Amino acid sequence: RPPTWRNHSPCIALGQPLCRHRMPPSSDQLAVLDAAHEALPVELVEVRPGRTLAIHSQPRPGAEQTVLFVHGSCGSLLQWKDQIALAAKERAVVAFDTFGCGRSPKPPEWDAYSFAELRDDLAAVLARFSVPGRTMVVVAHSAGCSLALAVAAASLASTPPGPPIDGLCLMGAFAEPPRVPSIFYLPTFVLSLMQPRLSAGFE
Repeated sequence: RPPTWRNHSPCIALGQPLCRHRMPPSSDQLAVLDAAHEALPVELVEVRPGRTLAIHSQPRPGAEQTVLFVHGSCGSLLQWKDQIALAAKERAVVAFDTFGCGRSPKPPEWDAYSFAELRDDLAAVLARFSVPGRTMVVVAHSAGCSLALAVAAASLASTPPGPPIDGLCLMGAFAEPPRVPSIFYLPTFVLSLMQPRLSAGFE
């Protein structure tokens, strides 16, 4: 298999120097990942200028509710596989990989991953899949919860109000976006040199 396995990785591009020296996944692990990708196909959609995301959607015409799944940092929409299967029996469902994760683009620019950019991406996805007369429920995990809360608050505060969020299901939530440790502002070659010691600390 060609050495493109990191394209499957949920790590954002700026985190890859810390992952670079890991052993590649086994053929069994890749088979499981490929099967999950086949079960949850995505479309690359430009949700706003310069921001393209991998989105999985099951529209279900006539449904009374849409459930939008938002994963946490360094995750991917694959974490919602079982929940999507259950929700899709009666509801429209949408899940996406945030910028830098899963099958979405992974540009090297640090600013591409700011909280404001990720928040605006979620707002754009929400607007794209909101259907008049259909309720919208957002299910979020970890850092995705702070994005969902920020979008919901901004929607209520705007004039006129933005696309409504009728319900929030937050797991492992925190209201404030996490502060980025200063270590991640180091040049990537420095992080690469530090990687063996950092990895040893987690063994």
